[in-house]
Amino acid sequence: MKKLMLFVCLLYSHLCLASGATDIMGEILIDLNHFPTDTDKSFLDEILADSESTADEKALAKIIGRIQHKPEAEDVSTLVRLSRSKSKELQLLAEATLSIEHTVSAEKKAALETMLDQDQ
Repeated sequence: MKKLMLFVCLLYSHLCLASGATDIMGEILIDLNHFPTDTDKSFLDEILADSESTADEKALAKIIGRIQHKPEAEDVSTLVRLSRSKSKELQLLAEATLSIEHTVSAEKKAALETMLDQDQ
């Protein structure tokens, strides 16, 4: 069901991005397996192109888009900075991204699912 919602968001990205770049990235991270899919990268590109996305959201979208089994070494310092963000959502997304070793840790997946359920 969530993937269907993401597909609808891709079709109507201007509506979805206004209400949840962090939700979209959370969905991508929950399902991430080794690297983002082409569809995931399309969503991340929409976040990067959206003038409503914050600089931190864009930085995180770039990092997620580059993942190959785990975050790149040069992205770790940015992820650590984002994990100290005032935004609880960005904190969680950064921590989940840091936890990736082929996939997000089970603990962080559960936390992401809780975050997404609270937003609905």
